[in-house]
Amino acid sequence: MVASAFTVNAAQAATSQPAANPAQKQAAGTPEKQKQATTPSAAVPLKDRDKVLGKGWKTSPDRAVTTAADSDGLHLLIADSTTGYAWRTAAVLTEPQLPADTWIGNSCVMDDHHAAVAYAPRTFTNKQDLMMGGALTAIVNLDDGRVTSCPSPRPWPISTPHAARPRTAPSSPRSATRRHAWSR
Repeated sequence: MVASAFTVNAAQAATSQPAANPAQKQAAGTPEKQKQATTPSAAVPLKDRDKVLGKGWKTSPDRAVTTAADSDGLHLLIADSTTGYAWRTAAVLTEPQLPADTWIGNSCVMDDHHAAVAYAPRTFTNKQDLMMGGALTAIVNLDDGRVTSCPSPRPWPISTPHAARPRTAPSSPRSATRRHAWSR
């Protein structure tokens, strides 16, 4: 089973890189909070896993998926039951030619091994022509981190309850409905 309902705070803890510039460090708050934000997320301790995760955790295919963003890009993070849900970065999505103070995006788990991701610099939301131009999109292999970029920007996706089981990554939710690309 794949889930993507974890909070960004847990995801941010898994990104162990400090803020890139002084303004970001100052925005993070006290030095103690800065240290917490850059400390990698700990897994459920091995001795507690049967109690906390249940006896089947060793063979469970359960995986949690979430995103966290910073000036380096949109981080796609995963945590597997078999590792006690220790967060790790599957991929960092960015485009070097696009300057960004931070990145934004959405992800949708397509199957047990892939996620579709729409991402862009945060500033795209402040300029109508950039927002209407769409997001960069990619398919990420959650097992090996391989990123396959889609050839052109796509309309920004909206949340849909059917997103958990797509067979393809449609160019927009409306076209997915018309083409019946979603399966259950």
